[in-house]
Amino acid sequence: MDMSFNNVVVLDQDPKSLPRVARALRPFGRGILWAETLEDGLGLISEARPFLVLVSSDLPGLNGPANFLETVEPSSPKTRVIVLAKDPGLDEAMDWVAQGIYAVLAKPINPERLRQVVGRLKEPGRSPSYQGFATPQDEKSLLLYRSLAGHQNSGPLLESLAQTARTLTGATRAEVWVGEGFNSPTRLADGDEPPRGSCEVTLEMPWRGNSLASLKLSFLNQQSLDALDPLTLHELQWVGSLFLSQAMCYEQAVRMASRDPLTGLFNRRIFLEQLDREYYQSHRYNSPLSLIILDLDRFKAINDTYGHQTGDGYLKWLADTMDLVTRAGDVTARIGGEEFAILLPRSDLDQAQVLANRLKEALANNKIPDGLPQIRPTISQGIADISHFLIKSPADLVYWSDQAMYLAKRSGRDAIKTLVELPGQRKIEDAQYAFQ
Repeated sequence: MDMSFNNVVVLDQDPKSLPRVARALRPFGRGILWAETLEDGLGLISEARPFLVLVSSDLPGLNGPANFLETVEPSSPKTRVIVLAKDPGLDEAMDWVAQGIYAVLAKPINPERLRQVVGRLKEPGRSPSYQGFATPQDEKSLLLYRSLAGHQNSGPLLESLAQTARTLTGATRAEVWVGEGFNSPTRLADGDEPPRGSCEVTLEMPWRGNSLASLKLSFLNQQSLDALDPLTLHELQWVGSLFLSQAMCYEQAVRMASRDPLTGLFNRRIFLEQLDREYYQSHRYNSPLSLIILDLDRFKAINDTYGHQTGDGYLKWLADTMDLVTRAGDVTARIGGEEFAILLPRSDLDQAQVLANRLKEALANNKIPDGLPQIRPTISQGIADISHFLIKSPADLVYWSDQAMYLAKRSGRDAIKTLVELPGQRKIEDAQYAFQ
């Protein structure tokens, strides 16, 4: 008798799982083949070519779900695989699903949950899920998964989503928008501009009550749109939501690790990394590089008089003003309590002075935010550039900019001073670096 596609193979060393699986599968009349080792299980799969395999994630010799699928597919390409795992993490489960696993279930097995998953296998157009995630149903779904898997940044992910959406649907153009939750609003389009009279459909990609993105597909005519399998649109929606949520979490984590939480500027660690990179790039290509160190004047008096919350408000106001006057390629950072830095690639000392004056004027003229006392703090700024003979390392650039800033403080505050204005210009060997 041909047993093909009529059995379930279970690979698990835990004998307590067997009665739970049997109870779940009893309504479907499926035969259950049990194996306690990977070798025996692969032999059963090759012989029986089952419609479903349940494999425990802690089975000895199991080198990850992706490798297991590669082993199973040649002998039984239509077999679906469910992973059984103790307390599976959300990220781990999503990775497994992205690699082609049909579903992930927690151990000990919940028979009712397993029964639901197996029941949906028999119903076309429906998918099992893990904590709200559906899983791939056919070659198109797997193509979508594989094209999106591995993208953490939203930019490459959106590009891949647009390209794959066109491939799966036959659309002439695909456009994707992401907004709130990502580091910056983004719109990406793939394909030709739709001709006049074309038909369009827009898919929202929701996640936990919010819309992560919109995908607009353009078709030549209504017939092309009507011929599209609705399941394909469904797959695009939830698979796109799944991977976009991962990208958003990744970008938020990167932002938290690299940004000052109060001002949104780069933190000191990222500033020093950028400084090293730009310094050696400037030497390699013989291009100018300048640094402005600036400090909010009499900041302690503001905190003592009005409180730290007001002081934080002025720091945020200063950071917002810095963002307004700097260029896209400049690096703005908060490197201390009330101390900030602006790194200016491809800018010499004169150009840095122009920007420093622009910042000073903006602070003098910009509206004080509502809720802050109507006093107008000033800043002291110090500037150095790598053309000076004292600058022989990134630390030198920071040190001498800092010294110029202190000269501005001693000159009465609300001033801009440069390295060349420092009295004596001590030898660098005697300098005590501010950053090491």
